[in-house]
Amino acid sequence: MTILTAMQMKYSPDPQSPYQLLLEASRSEDPSFYLENLKNSIRSSPQQDGGEVTVDQVREYVDIKQWVWMEKQEVEAKRNYYSDEHFSFKTKLAILYACFIFGAICCHLVYNLYLGQEIPIIIRGAFIVIMVCIPIVIIKRLTVPGINFFWLLINPLFYRYYLMKVPELKQRKLELIDCYQYQVLPMRAQIPANRYRHDVLTMVSVGEWLFLAFFRFCYSICRLSYNWSNTEIRAVESFDAGISGIEALCLSVWLIYFWHSSKLARRPAEHTKVGV
Repeated sequence: MTILTAMQMKYSPDPQSPYQLLLEASRSEDPSFYLENLKNSIRSSPQQDGGEVTVDQVREYVDIKQWVWMEKQEVEAKRNYYSDEHFSFKTKLAILYACFIFGAICCHLVYNLYLGQEIPIIIRGAFIVIMVCIPIVIIKRLTVPGINFFWLLINPLFYRYYLMKVPELKQRKLELIDCYQYQVLPMRAQIPANRYRHDVLTMVSVGEWLFLAFFRFCYSICRLSYNWSNTEIRAVESFDAGISGIEALCLSVWLIYFWHSSKLARRPAEHTKVGV
């Protein structure tokens, strides 16, 4: 049986294997403490010292390497996404949204109340499209860029690890655990504070469009009450009130859900300790 054939057989990880213990340590309240214990356990392990590694040991090492790599990529992506550069850009957008919304409301009131004219259908349609699409774009930009998993397709070349000796494999495992403990965990500890300000800014930006939708809903209802006998105004304002009301309701529900989920997501991070 070749090494690659053996790798394709059913693999049941040992609950006390370094890989499983590493996963448990990453989910604990004090990862550094458990990682230090794990490293001491690997150093003191007497299994086949000086001999060649087994298939299961190679498989376990590759699992650890892939997991540490994915954790590092994920943390780096989040750290870059919540960086000062992105926050500055989002701040400028929030100010731009506020100016646009204020100008749109003023033009709307002047056109209807001061000039006594109805806004053309084309302008109304374009305005509704902008009012609906921009909040969707803001919400979609909350998604952190994904990880490139192409590395995982070409990396598991198990044969290049099969000729290693046990001491060398142990040393590589310790280096991977050190990478997670001293590189990944410190970066992960920086994310909650940066994410918090991004979440707040996102809620402000969505809240601006919620205010615009609510204003248009109230304004359309008010015009309907005074112009119900006018068929043209009644049709246009009823449509505006329906669209604006649905959007205001959806954005309100989203804001409540987002605030609640963000608050819960930050809660575990407050207890995480990082070793120095």
